[in-house]
Amino acid sequence: KMRRRLRPIYQSYDTSKSALEALTQLSEVLPSAETEKEILQPLHIFANGDFKPSHTFLELLKEEVAKEMESIFEGEDASQYASSSEHWQEAQLAALRAVQQLEGSKDEVPDLVAVDAAGGASGLQRKFVPPAPPRLPDDSGSISVSKRAPLLVLASLVDKLPNLAGLCRTCEVFHCEALCLPNLKVTSEQAFQSISVTAEKWLPLRGVPKPKLKEELLKLRKSGYALVGVEQTHTSVLLDQWNFSENTAILLGAEKEGIDADLLPLLDGCVEIPQQGQLRSLNVHVSGSIVIWEYVRQARSRAVTANTSDTLTT
Repeated sequence: KMRRRLRPIYQSYDTSKSALEALTQLSEVLPSAETEKEILQPLHIFANGDFKPSHTFLELLKEEVAKEMESIFEGEDASQYASSSEHWQEAQLAALRAVQQLEGSKDEVPDLVAVDAAGGASGLQRKFVPPAPPRLPDDSGSISVSKRAPLLVLASLVDKLPNLAGLCRTCEVFHCEALCLPNLKVTSEQAFQSISVTAEKWLPLRGVPKPKLKEELLKLRKSGYALVGVEQTHTSVLLDQWNFSENTAILLGAEKEGIDADLLPLLDGCVEIPQQGQLRSLNVHVSGSIVIWEYVRQARSRAVTANTSDTLTT
C-alpha cells in the first residue's frame, strides 16, 4: 500500500540525473547543528547521504499496518489466510522440488492438500490457523466457537508485568476460561501489550486484587472448582503424577515468596515441576505455562479415550 502511495514520487524522477540528485530535489536537507531555524518535516527527509523516513511517514506506516491487522482479525473465512492460498502452496511445491534436486531424490512431490491435512510437511514452518474468527470475551454473536477449557488461572500474587503478560498469552493460546489479574489496568500498558500480542482482547480477564484472593478461592470451591497451587511444599505432588479435575483453578505464587502460607490450607493440593538442575525453581510464567499444558494434555487424553470408547460401542 505504501509503495502504491509513493509511486507518483518515483515516476517524477528526472532520468537524466543521478539518483542522488533526484532524491535531493524531492527531499529536504536537514539544517546544520548551528542553524536554529525550525523546519516542518516533509514525508521524507534527506540527511547525511541517507534516505530516512520522517515521523510523519512512520505514523502513516503504523496506521496501514494496523488496518491490515484488523482486517485479518475480522476475517471470517479461514481460507483467506496466506497459508491457505494457491500461491503459498505453489511456493511450497517449488521449495520441495528444489530440495529434491539438490539431494538427487527421485521421490514424487507429495500432494500439499494431503500434507496439510496430515499436519504439515517436514522442514516447512506451518502457522496455526484459528478454527473460527476471533470474538471478544463479551461477544454474544451466533457464530459457533469451541468451548473454553474450564481452567482458571489466578495470578493475583504475581506483580511483575512481563510475567502477567506472558501468562495472558499462554492462557489465550490454550483457550483457558479466564485469567485473574491483580489489576486490570496493567493490560493497557505498552510493555504488557508487546508481550501479550493482543491476547488481552480475546481472553476473559478478571480483576482479583490480593486482599480479595481468599474470598475468590472460597467462591471457586463452592462453584465446584478444584483448587491447585503451584508450589513446593512437604506434601506437594509431582506434576506428572497429579490428575487434574475437569474444573480446575490454578493458583500461582509471587515471584520470590511463592504462595502465602495462609492460603495453602484452602487448596486441594499443590503440584511441583520435577527438576534436576541446581536452581531451586522456575520463573512463575514458565511454571504456569507448564502446568497449564499438563492440564490440557490430560484433557486431550481423556477426550481421545472417550471418543475411542464411543467408537467401539457403536
